[in-house]
Amino acid sequence: MVEYATAGSRLAKPVERSSLGGIDEGVVFGTSTDREREDESVRHFLKDVDKGVTHPLRDDTAPLVVAGVEYEVEMYRRVNTYPHLLEQAVHGSPDGLPEKELYERGWEVVLQSPPEPPCGKRWRNSKGRVTATV
Repeated sequence: MVEYATAGSRLAKPVERSSLGGIDEGVVFGTSTDREREDESVRHFLKDVDKGVTHPLRDDTAPLVVAGVEYEVEMYRRVNTYPHLLEQAVHGSPDGLPEKELYERGWEVVLQSPPEPPCGKRWRNSKGRVTATV
């Protein structure tokens, strides 16, 4: 599970008055470098998330389910180093979702995903606790 807020804020489309007194909405302020800086900030944050997830799971084979909006999930996939990240994710912002609903949606993803190990294999964490069974 990945739950976070992006750094920075989205640029709103500005409204500019024309010389005729009307409104011209064709002008957009900001540059691609603004977006690149925001993406880089998010990427750094996701690398920290990956370190925080991968280190405690280093001896595990449990599947990892990511929850987030599509572009952030894709960004996390690019920085992820945990080998058992599932292809499917819980799509949509996890902000404001009750923990129980997020948990249930994550388990739906696990149960619908093809098993990585042979069928019937149990994933255990480093303490020997079963974390998922397929």
